[in-house]
Amino acid sequence: MVADIHGSIWNAYHSDVWPNRYLIDQEGDMVFHVEGEGNNRPMEEKIRALLVAAHPDVTQLPLDPPEDTFAASCGVCTDETYVGD
Repeated sequence: MVADIHGSIWNAYHSDVWPNRYLIDQEGDMVFHVEGEGNNRPMEEKIRALLVAAHPDVTQLPLDPPEDTFAASCGVCTDETYVGD
């Protein structure tokens, strides 16, 4: 991970939210952008679309199941970690 202590990447992409994820293709062009948390599946689908020309078998790999951002991902929910009502 690269530290952007002067905000040069943040400013170059006109970021105004955190986190931001950018997908850059082999030509150096930004081809996909996700703001905020979650939305992993669309990013994964775009990565696969870019890879399919060089690796057609990538379409045979199963996608991760849809995410539930607020579901417990490991362990047991406690009152301290429960995000709900």
